[in-house]
Amino acid sequence: MNKNDNDVTHFLQKPRVINLDVYISGNKLEAHLDSGNPGGFDIPFDLKGKLTFKKESYEAGVINTPVASFKKWQATLDGEIKVGSIIYKNPEVNLVEGFAYVNLGYQILKDLRTTIDRKTV
Repeated sequence: MNKNDNDVTHFLQKPRVINLDVYISGNKLEAHLDSGNPGGFDIPFDLKGKLTFKKESYEAGVINTPVASFKKWQATLDGEIKVGSIIYKNPEVNLVEGFAYVNLGYQILKDLRTTIDRKTV
């Protein structure tokens, strides 16, 4: 693996989690890789005013974790999300109250090849 390869994304090692930088409509944001999340893109609700959407978001239930529950709204982003070298145009997203980071769930991770290489990067 070459650390300068276009398909290599550097990660941010945090205690017990792996985060990386993603770009949502040009905004650089920290995202958490969450293989236990069955969803796709979960974005902090606080960012709603900084993004544009194809249509108004609507309340779509609750996300339950082992320690808390979070209200979510579903929307179609009018823009792009860039994860490494992959670009998602106008993706469906959840806006989630109480989330501090963008969360990349299984629906995103299942289509990516993920290798964690601490020695090369």
